Amino acid sequence: MTHVVIVIEIPHESGPIHAKIKKIRKALLDVREVKRENEKICMLVKSQAPREIQKLQEERKKTLYNKREKKYLQAERSLSADQMNQFEKRTATEA
Repeated sequence: MTHVVIVIEIPHESGPIHAKIKKIRKALLDVREVKRENEKICMLVKSQAPREIQKLQEERKKTLYNKREKKYLQAERSLSADQMNQFEKRTATEA
């Protein structure tokens, strides 16, 4: 799982830092950890990238499966009737 660290500098004149942290937390949602150092706020944020990668991998698997299925169907169509009968007899005797 990948993590992203966000560092935000907030000058003291802009108001209370605690309120700013709450607003930022609501905006980011997946904030794991918050550290405060003077005018800097460091946040550890869980990245959304793994979910997107997983979706892409699932889509890729589906397309690969569909390609294999298509090749099998094409091969099945190209076989002559005699070859299909022989194939079915072989699979029946093996089972």
